[in-house]
Amino acid sequence: MQRSHEFPDQDALSRLMTRDNVALGVVLELLNSGRPNRAIYINNSHIHWNPSYSDVKLMQTQLLMEDCEAMMQSRSSRFQGIPMILCGDFNSTPNSAVYGFLRDGKLRPDHPEFLGFQYGRYSTPPNGGLRHPFKLASAYAAAGGEPPFSNFTHEFKGMRC
Repeated sequence: MQRSHEFPDQDALSRLMTRDNVALGVVLELLNSGRPNRAIYINNSHIHWNPSYSDVKLMQTQLLMEDCEAMMQSRSSRFQGIPMILCGDFNSTPNSAVYGFLRDGKLRPDHPEFLGFQYGRYSTPPNGGLRHPFKLASAYAAAGGEPPFSNFTHEFKGMRC
């Protein structure tokens, strides 16, 4: 998707644009079911891993959510309101801003995890911030709670959602 956002902070732009993380979305439709709206939108993503780049993780997640929203709105009217499953390696813990943003649908523009970098309207008070229109919940939380860890290495033991 082509974006025309202007980020006044060139350091922020350089941090974000040099990370080559990806996402893939697909609409699957059950054919010949005889029932309307037998479709689902599934998106899978990989967000940057480095804990020192929490601002990049936030922006990658915001741009991902914008793409999901555009995809859901661009589909023909028969796909309006279909369920969405968002999967991914968000490389973020349950207490991170990324997790909170996905869960709550919003994040204030002056959140500390922007690390002081300026991302235009996304990090400019009073009307900025991150937003998405979806009502998301963690599959782990719905199944009884987040596990104690999902990643175990010499350098890290914890939950990265």
